[in-house]
Amino acid sequence: PITMLNDPLVTRISNTAAERALRRTWPQAESCLTPLVAGLRIRSAGIIRIHADISERGRLQNFESSGLKGADICVKQAFDSTRLRTPDTGRAKLTFEIAYRTAE
Repeated sequence: PITMLNDPLVTRISNTAAERALRRTWPQAESCLTPLVAGLRIRSAGIIRIHADISERGRLQNFESSGLKGADICVKQAFDSTRLRTPDTGRAKLTFEIAYRTAE
């Protein structure tokens, strides 16, 4: 199973608004990450930590992820369409986590 953990950390906009926006695009992330996790050869569990910038227009960009090899492409494709409220001043940063566990 793959689960988005609650409480994204975000600067300059509401955490609740950020979580709602991420959940709207969650199905794309889940469908991309599920086969990646299923392809792991050993029983495993972990956390994918994602960092992104929020542009002046409320778009996520400059994605970085760690915790699961190959997740970078899925994360970018899935959350690239996420739109957040425009930050009050300049750019903002967003960090959130996705937990995964291989089938038993």
